[in-house]
Amino acid sequence: MAVSLEKACLDFMADADSRELEKPALRKCRQLAKRMRVFGAEERLLLVGQWDVEAVRRFRLSRKDQGLTVVKKLERPRAFFRFAQDGEWLDRNRRRS
Repeated sequence: MAVSLEKACLDFMADADSRELEKPALRKCRQLAKRMRVFGAEERLLLVGQWDVEAVRRFRLSRKDQGLTVVKKLERPRAFFRFAQDGEWLDRNRRRS
């Protein structure tokens, strides 16, 4: 099923809200969704299924973080792609990059 990145981000945020995450975690999820939307628009990756391993790697490399920050910021995209896979929007999980 072809799902837009916009819908996936909105659903991901709704799911985070429904789980009553702490405010800092919700803020980080919103930041991720915003960065993914911007990157997706720049790269013309408007459907979740267009985000292949190479696209996810480019997204990751577009960030200039270092050290523990890199590890922490990888957790959120992994959660997003796990959410997309659980929703059967992806045939396999792109989070391994």
